[in-house]
Amino acid sequence: MANNIYSELFEQLPIPERLEPENIAKMLEENTQFSKKRSNIIVSEAVTSETKINKTTEVKAKKSHSAAYRAIMSVAACAVLVLGLVRYASVDSNTGLTDDNRGGSFAENYDELHKTFQKYYVNTDEKKNLDSALAEIEHSYNELENQGETDNVAPANDEPAVTLDSVEDIPMPPVTEEEPPVVEENNDVVIEDAPAVTPDEENVTIEDEAELVLPDVSGFGANDNIFMQGGKAFITEHDSIRLISAVNGELALGDVIAPECAQNESKALVNYFVSGDRLAVVYAAETYEAVLPEADEEAPAAEEETDKTVLDELMDDLYTEEVPSLVRHSVEIKLYDIANGKATLLATDVLSGRFVDVKQSGSAVYVVTSYDDYRLSPIVGVNDLESYVPSYTVNGEKIYIEASSILIPSYMSTTNYTVVAGVDMASAGVSVQALLGYEGKFLMTENAFYAFGYENANGIDKTTVSMFNLNSGVVSLGSYSSCEGVALSGDGITEIGGAVVISTLKNSPEGFVTTVTAFDSALNMVSKCELPAVLTTACNEDGVLVLTGKEDYAIDLRDPAAPLVVDPVINKEQSVDFVKYGEGYVALTDIDGTLTLSHFAFDDDGNAYTICDSAVYSGEYTSKALSDNTVLYVNNVLGIVGVPYGFYDGYDFCYRYALYTLDGSEFTLVGNIEIHEMDTAFEFGKAIEHDGVLYIFAEGRVYSAIAAYETLALVDSVSFVESTYSGHIAF
Repeated sequence: MANNIYSELFEQLPIPERLEPENIAKMLEENTQFSKKRSNIIVSEAVTSETKINKTTEVKAKKSHSAAYRAIMSVAACAVLVLGLVRYASVDSNTGLTDDNRGGSFAENYDELHKTFQKYYVNTDEKKNLDSALAEIEHSYNELENQGETDNVAPANDEPAVTLDSVEDIPMPPVTEEEPPVVEENNDVVIEDAPAVTPDEENVTIEDEAELVLPDVSGFGANDNIFMQGGKAFITEHDSIRLISAVNGELALGDVIAPECAQNESKALVNYFVSGDRLAVVYAAETYEAVLPEADEEAPAAEEETDKTVLDELMDDLYTEEVPSLVRHSVEIKLYDIANGKATLLATDVLSGRFVDVKQSGSAVYVVTSYDDYRLSPIVGVNDLESYVPSYTVNGEKIYIEASSILIPSYMSTTNYTVVAGVDMASAGVSVQALLGYEGKFLMTENAFYAFGYENANGIDKTTVSMFNLNSGVVSLGSYSSCEGVALSGDGITEIGGAVVISTLKNSPEGFVTTVTAFDSALNMVSKCELPAVLTTACNEDGVLVLTGKEDYAIDLRDPAAPLVVDPVINKEQSVDFVKYGEGYVALTDIDGTLTLSHFAFDDDGNAYTICDSAVYSGEYTSKALSDNTVLYVNNVLGIVGVPYGFYDGYDFCYRYALYTLDGSEFTLVGNIEIHEMDTAFEFGKAIEHDGVLYIFAEGRVYSAIAAYETLALVDSVSFVESTYSGHIAF
C-alpha cells in the first residue's frame, strides 16, 4: 500500500534545480566537512543553554573519496529526488511549522494527520530505530577495526543489499584515519587515573563456605505481593486483589477484585495504586478477533456425510477446528471507592495500545501505551479513524484522540503512536496526549514522561527527546531537545539526581566519541562529557554512570551540573539482596542441618565474614525466609528480627513466628507465636509493621501482633482458607 501512495505522489512532484544529482552530491559533500574536535575527554561545566564555540581552524574537505563513498552519494542523490519531498508533514503555513522547542507540531485536523500518516506509513516494522542505529555504528566500527578497511578498499561483492526508505535512512560510511588520531593537550581539564581498572586476581580471596553459607538469592522477591496503606492490606494473587481492613490490629475481610473478561479476551494485572479511599487497578488486555476469509477465497468443500456415532458427534463438539485470529491490545484502568474494605466501581477507562509503563504521582495515575493496532486493518479514508487514530474509552463511550492532541514530529522512523494518559483518582477525570512515532525508548519520572526518538540527518545521527508534563492527572506537551549520537544500551537513558542523562555514541572525523549529556527536568542542558572511546552499554550505579565497551569509564553524576570522570570500580559488596541490620546484614541460613540466624558483614575486598550465628531450630524444618531473605522482618530502631519457620513435633505440624534481638554477641529469643495446622497455606511468611502493629501474612490467613524489644503478643487473625485441623495427630 505504501508503494502505491508514494508512486502517486512522485508522478506529480516537480523536481527543483537544487535537487539535480550534481547539486545533491555537492550538498552531501559539504555536510561531511565537520569542524575538528579535540580527541581527549572534554567535560563541560554547568550551562543553561548551548553556546557556539569559535573555531580557529577548519578541517579541509578531502579531495578524494572511495568508490564505496561515491556510490553511496549517488544513491543518496537519487533517494532525495524520489523521497526527499515527503519527509515532512504537509502543514499549512498559518498553523506554524516545526517548533524547535517541541520537536514538531500538533495536527490541525484529522485530514492533516491522515495525509501525514499515509506519507510515512510503510507496512513493516523493520525500519531503523535507536537500537538498530546503535548496532549499525558498532558494526561499522568492528568492520573498520577487524578488517582494516581504508578509503582505497572497494566494497565487497557479497555485501548485502540495503533497502532505503528515505534519505535519512542512508547509512553513511565510517570516517577513517590513515594514522591514529593525535590526542591534543588539554590544560583546562585534568583527569587522574582515567583508564579502566583491572582487578588484581591474586588479591581476591574467596570466603570459606564452612564459615558462612549465604542464602540462595534466586528466589528473592517471590513473596512481594503485599501492600499496606491507610488501614488496609492489599494481597495480590495471580490477577486478583484481596482487600483486608486492618485498623489498630483489628482484622476484617473485604472484597476480592478480579478482572472481568469476555469470551474473546484476556486481562493480566499490571499494578494497582491507592490514594485515600480510592483504588486504581491497571490491567493489560488482549482481545481476539476472528479473521474472515478474503472474498476471492473459495469456501472449503463440504465433507461427505458419513454415518457418525454418538461418540463422534460428542468429539466434534469438543474439538473444533482452530480459527485464525488477530489480537488487539489495550490497557484497562478500573477506579474503585474502597471505604470500609468494600470495593465500589466508580469508572472504567480503556486506553488503546500495548502497555508500556504506569506510575502514580500524588492522587493521579499515568499510563503509557504503544499503539500499532492500525496494522490489523487497511488504511482507508480520512473518516475511517479506526484505521489510523488511537482511541480511549470512558465508561463505555469510545473517544478517538483529538487531532489537536497528537504531536507530529519533524522526523519519524515509524508510524506507531506513543499514547500518554492521566487519570485523576479524586475526580475520575481523564487527559490524553499522543505522539506519532514510538521507538521503544522512554523515561518516566515523578512529574514528566520523556519519549525518545532517532533522527538521521545527512549522516549526523541524533537522539531526540519529547517531554510530556504530568500534573494533577493532566498530560500536556513540554519541552524538546536532542543530542548527537544514538543512545547506548542499558541505562543509556536514565535519571540521576533529578537530571535526565543521555549517553550516546557517534562517529566523528577524529573517530568514535561517547557523549554523556545531562539535562534538567525541563530539558535544559546542564553539562556534557565527551569520551574518545567506543562505549556501548551504560549502567547507573547510585549516581555513578559506568560505561563499558572497548574500554571502561565511569562518570560521577551525583551533581549533574559538575560531572566528574572517576575510575570504574566494581562494587564487590554483594549486599543488595540482604536485609540491613546494625553495622552489617542479617540472613537465615542452614549450617549442618540447623536453621541459623546469621549476622554478617563484608570486608573492604567484598568478602563476607560472620559476626555471630545463633541456632533457631535443629532438625527437619521449613522456612520461606530461607529462599527469600526479604521475608525476614527487621526493625533497626527496636533492634528486633522476626523469623518464620515450621516443623513437625511428633504430634502436630507446627508453624512458628519467632522474634529475636541481638544481645551482645548472639541473638536472644524474645517470644514466639505458634499455631498447629495441617494446611501449608497457614505457614507464616512476610511481616509488615503498620501504624505500630506487626501484621504477619500467610497464604490463607493474616495475623496481627504487638512486637517490641521484650515482647511478642498475638492480637487478632482472619482466615480466607478453611482450616482442616482437628487436634493432635498420631502416627
